[in-house]
Amino acid sequence: MGMRGPVGKKRGGDAQARLLTRVPSPARDLGAAGKAEWRRVASDLGPRGRNVLTESSLGLLEDLARAVDDAERFRKEWQEQGLTVQGKGREFGHPMIAAEREARRSINQLRRELGVTPSSAVRVPSGPAQSDGRTGFEDVE
Repeated sequence: MGMRGPVGKKRGGDAQARLLTRVPSPARDLGAAGKAEWRRVASDLGPRGRNVLTESSLGLLEDLARAVDDAERFRKEWQEQGLTVQGKGREFGHPMIAAEREARRSINQLRRELGVTPSSAVRVPSGPAQSDGRTGFEDVE
């Protein structure tokens, strides 16, 4: 049976993840679509954006970029080959259509996890403001 009393303090590290001060470059083996997604999301979540990007969220960001690359590759393949394929004497829907659909589901789930969809962005609070003297309104005229 469990012990009664107040919950003990966490030991062995600080409770809050450390925020990144700069965003690493995307992996070299990512395609153009994956790199573009990396840069878009990293700029939104990084120090110049909402400042919530941590070391632990980089894995999710890379998974997102790779899923975007996969979806693009799957789409190109079925667009080049057509909507159907021949097999066992009859036509079937191209398997890359289902693969693309699954990749898009993964993309949407990863975007929600990272907090970059409109509904999930509300639930992910912004990190501390950067002290570079910028107000965030410099580009607005």
